[in-house]
Amino acid sequence: MPVDLGSGQIFYSVNLIEKQRGYFYADPNHTNPALQIGNVAPNPCGVPVDNPGYEGPTSVRQLALLSNVVYDRSRRNVMFGTEESDCYRGLLTYRQGDRYGVIRFIHISDDGSVDIEYWVGEPGVDDFRNAPELPR
Repeated sequence: MPVDLGSGQIFYSVNLIEKQRGYFYADPNHTNPALQIGNVAPNPCGVPVDNPGYEGPTSVRQLALLSNVVYDRSRRNVMFGTEESDCYRGLLTYRQGDRYGVIRFIHISDDGSVDIEYWVGEPGVDDFRNAPELPR
């Protein structure tokens, strides 16, 4: 599903509603401007090796310098799990054009919609420590 959170078009899809899993895409056919995913990590939750995940912090309070995060230019997608999943890996960080963004995947509803909390910085802003955060 394409959506614009303020940094440009991004894309995600739901894989398994009952397991609260989906995919977040960095494929240039789905994003504009180009998008890079932060802290890509191999093989989350026992899924095939060609479907990596990511490792992220648990709170925006931990996001002081997003410009220091390692962003993967080669990955076209990563698996995510919501907070209700055994695959939850924290906040997903990304860079799109000259903006940094963060997504918290909360819940996938029966209709396939995904509840998220997100933050997108102004161009060049990479410190999210003082961003407001919903209670968990």
